[in-house]
Amino acid sequence: FDQAMAQLGSTGKNKDEMVYNTFTLFDTDDTGTVSAENMANVGQYFAVSALAGTKPFELLEKYDSNSDDVLDVYEFSHMVEDNSITGSMGSVLRNYAKRLSEIAGAVGAATRRDEIADSVADYLRLVCGKNQSRVEWIADRLTNGSVNEDFVGSVLVEMCIKNLDDNEPIYTDTDVGQDLTTKMDKLNSSILAKMTELIANTSWWTEQGFNTEYQPKCNEMMLNWTIAAHSAADSTNLAFVDVISGVSLHESVDRQKLVEAMPKAAFQLAQESVKLAKLRKLSAKKEKRSRMFSTKTGKMLLHRLQGGAMASRASTDSSESDAASMALNGGIEATKATLEFAKWLSWNASDTADRYIDDCTDYSGESSNAASGFNTKIKGMIAKTLSFIKTFKTYASTEGIQMIETKFENFTTNAIGEVKSLLEERLNGLIVEYEPAMENSIHKAAFQTGEKIGTMVGSILSSPITKTLNESIEKALEASVGPGAAEELSETLSATLGTEIKNWTADYIGKEAGTLLDDLITKALDSGGSVLSNAFSNYQTHEARSSKARGLSLAQSAERVELKHDLASISSLDAEIDHLFQSHNRKSFKAKKAALYHQRSQASQASQSGFSIELSTAWTDVYNLMTSLYNLIPQGVKMLKGAREDVSKLSANLKSIFKSLFMKGPKIFDEVARIWKVIWVVYFLFLMPFCGFTLYYGFWAS
Repeated sequence: FDQAMAQLGSTGKNKDEMVYNTFTLFDTDDTGTVSAENMANVGQYFAVSALAGTKPFELLEKYDSNSDDVLDVYEFSHMVEDNSITGSMGSVLRNYAKRLSEIAGAVGAATRRDEIADSVADYLRLVCGKNQSRVEWIADRLTNGSVNEDFVGSVLVEMCIKNLDDNEPIYTDTDVGQDLTTKMDKLNSSILAKMTELIANTSWWTEQGFNTEYQPKCNEMMLNWTIAAHSAADSTNLAFVDVISGVSLHESVDRQKLVEAMPKAAFQLAQESVKLAKLRKLSAKKEKRSRMFSTKTGKMLLHRLQGGAMASRASTDSSESDAASMALNGGIEATKATLEFAKWLSWNASDTADRYIDDCTDYSGESSNAASGFNTKIKGMIAKTLSFIKTFKTYASTEGIQMIETKFENFTTNAIGEVKSLLEERLNGLIVEYEPAMENSIHKAAFQTGEKIGTMVGSILSSPITKTLNESIEKALEASVGPGAAEELSETLSATLGTEIKNWTADYIGKEAGTLLDDLITKALDSGGSVLSNAFSNYQTHEARSSKARGLSLAQSAERVELKHDLASISSLDAEIDHLFQSHNRKSFKAKKAALYHQRSQASQASQSGFSIELSTAWTDVYNLMTSLYNLIPQGVKMLKGAREDVSKLSANLKSIFKSLFMKGPKIFDEVARIWKVIWVVYFLFLMPFCGFTLYYGFWAS
């Protein structure tokens, strides 16, 4: 079709307009002229192979009529007609329009703040060398308060990041970020100062979903732009340093040296800020982990169930953690004002691209060129989509969903039971570890209490007994030794006897009371052990029934009942020890008691060190699943966003081309139909006389 258009359509009729539109593209350094270096850059920027190598210098030497080593508009108009670069104007302008159309499609379909900011940065980098009025319009929108400051900061960050990326396409020699900030400073310098401060804030980078690894260099770049913008306005006035630094500096401070040192200092401060943010994040994660697993039992459960790791085990400086944070925080919905701005920009860019494509079609007679590569783009888009499908097929297909459901069903069935089993194992160890000391303390406390009771009883009884003995002894001795001596002797004898009676009473009653209290405590513990045994027995029955109702195998139910039985048998330890330590036999069996506890303790330790409870894969399966999703979902989000952007760009590009075909195609088809009709008429007009002559000759010859 393009060949038919080239042969049948009129070409070259709008050369002056094409020269006007392409000269600014060739003038990559915005000097008003085109140098050999400019032509070489255009060949690289817009993939024009005819301008590679030494060709730009040959063309300059051939068409530089005034020998000033550059081409003005007049000389340029002759140069583009050279047979060695035929169609160069159409190729360059068409590639520019194609890229402009792609940006229009991307920004028009964007709904997130980061997507719109990325497209605006691409638009600025494309049009800066050709149309400064568009850069001024965007600078005005960014500084007049019509869009929020977060969006303005996002656009500037995207500009910085694209400057740092060597793979980003370049269309001009001008520093686009510097050009934009200079215009912003002229319109509203306070907004530019706020943006400089905002970009220096690491917390803001994290909240907006940007990669903080870029912040130090972006902070330095932004400060360089700001300083250059202020210097361009007034190179002698350095008062802006006070605004940027946030303090009023003394007159003795050398502001010029401070200005020179600020960008490097900004880089270093941003580096330290990023490191500090990572340390805070790591500290918060460790603190959260410490709170969640502060007890020995919690740590034991984490170690036994998940191998000591959490599902979000990725470290704070790992790419997985950064990708997850950026995917989560980067999906901020754009405000209504930002969406309106994006729509206007999309319409303007689309209309401009359509106009340039029409101009190229009129000039060259072709609707597209070989560089368009729609099939390659479609293949790339399909490859991204297939990559996403392949990546998530494991989880999003019917089989994947069934696999996830099975794992979670297994988790809900076995997870709580395994936690109970491990807690019972832990309880077993605690009982074995602490019950001997608890038993000794209880028995010791019982006898100490008995002794105190005996002492109190002896004190109570000793006073009346001593008084009675004193009176009796005094009366008995009055006849023998006299009243005075009898009174003295009676007090001494009664005091001695009272003390002995008190000590004997306290010792006897204390022992009996201690034995009685010990027996009472023993019976209480025995009764508690029986209750615990009965409770575990009932729980075993209930667990067995529940296991059967859930469809568990008999072997699994038997293992659970056996585990509960082992724990319940611990409760019978009290009764067993109490039987050995009756009041009349307590001292003789003390060694046996210690040996019994030692034996049970060794058995429990051996059981725990060997991990006697065999766990299922329920926790491990869910842990691995959550970790995989934690790492895969950010990649999926990135792939989907990339595929969506490719679809938007391709559809917008195709729309522009087919719009041109819609306008010019019918005329071409009508012309082809007319020629086709003429050909067949001529054919039949020639064939009919020939057939008549042949018939005549046949009759004549016969």
